[in-house]
Amino acid sequence: MSTLHNSENIRLIIAGDGRMGKQIAGLASEYNFSLVKQLGKSENENAAGINSEIASAADVIIEFSSPDAALKNCLKAISCGIPVVCGTTGWLTPEALETVNNAVKKNSGKIVYGSNFSLGVQLFMRLVQQAGALLNEVPNADAALHEVHHTSKADAPSGTALTAAKLYMDAAGIPAEKLTYGIPKTGKPAADAFYVTSQRVGSVFGEHALRLHTPFDDIEISHKALSRDGFASGALKTAKWLVSDSTPPGFYMIEDIFETVLKS
Repeated sequence: MSTLHNSENIRLIIAGDGRMGKQIAGLASEYNFSLVKQLGKSENENAAGINSEIASAADVIIEFSSPDAALKNCLKAISCGIPVVCGTTGWLTPEALETVNNAVKKNSGKIVYGSNFSLGVQLFMRLVQQAGALLNEVPNADAALHEVHHTSKADAPSGTALTAAKLYMDAAGIPAEKLTYGIPKTGKPAADAFYVTSQRVGSVFGEHALRLHTPFDDIEISHKALSRDGFASGALKTAKWLVSDSTPPGFYMIEDIFETVLKS
């Protein structure tokens, strides 16, 4: 990666030319990015399009590809010395997380991963987390999470739903193994399980809702995206933060840094 001399002209590579990749490309100039290259699937098989030549011409890469390509793209970017913002979901297993962490340490790399870069979604996450903390000792309290996305989405449940579920469960003291996808076809749902359900319909940008029930209340905390601009602008703001000289090497999660990164 070349030295960034002018933060007002950040040279950008986008890995992925799907809906989010195109949205980011369309907004890039508004956030003072210069799009050097957008890598589609055909020109980036096994991360072949991310190489030393690209590294010399780019300041940062934003990765929105597919679950089967994301890990290779992130590792290649890190090895080439390019900071990477990754928003692809459905790939970050504990093993993949360890692999990326090791690569970051070896190469003094920089990466931010986020299941969602929208400020509104991050507010939703905080409310979900707070709800878990408040209800963790309420007798007979129950909760479940539902998400809706467009029919082209490649993973289910969504990464945002999984992040929200983890935040709620951790705050509420619910063991990780109680996370359950879908509900039983027959028989009663398990009383101690935390259920996450999904729906795919039309061109919905993204909807997430936490339903809470106590003997006295029925509460819903929800977020509905009105466009993809919130996700795309958040990814670009994050990329700008990541390339700053004041940002040290490391593996960052957007939910840990969003107050610094997304409010501007």
